[in-house]
Amino acid sequence: MRLRLPVGVAYGSDLEKLRQLLLELAAEHPGVLKDRFRPSAFLNLVTVR
Repeated sequence: MRLRLPVGVAYGSDLEKLRQLLLELAAEHPGVLKDRFRPSAFLNLVTVR
C-alpha cells in the first residue's frame, strides 16, 4: 500500500531537512516494509490562504 501524506510547512522552511526527517521517520516505522521502501519526492508546493 502506498500512502499520500500532505505536509504543511512555513515559507522559508528547509525542505531538504524536512525530506530527510520524513524519510527517517518512515524508515523507523514498524509498519513500513524495509524491502519495499521507496522514498518519493515532493510533488508540488501550494499556497493556502
